[in-house]
Amino acid sequence: MARLGVSRTAGIHMDKRQLLERYEALGNEHDFLAAKPLFERALAERPDADLLLQYGYLLECHGRNELASRPRPTIYGNIASLPAPTCSPTATRRRPRSSRRGSPSQPTTRS
Repeated sequence: MARLGVSRTAGIHMDKRQLLERYEALGNEHDFLAAKPLFERALAERPDADLLLQYGYLLECHGRNELASRPRPTIYGNIASLPAPTCSPTATRRRPRSSRRGSPSQPTTRS
């Protein structure tokens, strides 16, 4: 017997695949919250590659929707609030070839 979820927005019963398709199309959080436990329960009962792929896609859609709903200035503000780097870029530059040991301009001698 297939387990059904209830979408609160539509008030109708749908299976996990239908909820996934609806969430993909509309991005309604209630559809995600109804589909997620159905996928988790089905995977716990009988792990299946196709089912795992569908569940992963549900999570991917949810992640995309969450990132799209965040205001961008907040993201840029977080980057601006990071501490300054501890080493300067000039300290990490490569030394000129002439100051390196064993470079062609300074032949090494063996005794």
